[in-house]
Amino acid sequence: MRPRLAQSAWAWAALVSVPTLWVGFVGDDLLQRLMLEHRLPGFGDGFLRSYEFTSQSLPTPEQVKRGMLPWFTDPELQIRFFRPLASASLAMDA
Repeated sequence: MRPRLAQSAWAWAALVSVPTLWVGFVGDDLLQRLMLEHRLPGFGDGFLRSYEFTSQSLPTPEQVKRGMLPWFTDPELQIRFFRPLASASLAMDA
């Protein structure tokens, strides 16, 4: 009984995901593409830093001033994620 339930869950997940195959880039995809193409000043070099959203070269207060982060953001905020497989996938797409 349980294998049939698991198969149904996988089938449902695949069916629900089909419409996303025709959707283009979304906001964060475009930001990461700009990072990989080095067209976004102040952000990381290389694909392993494509999920680094605050950096030393463009500190949080400067991002607040440019309107990239809201005015109430803590000046010491650091946002970065270590996602090597997703970063490698983005690098292959760029």
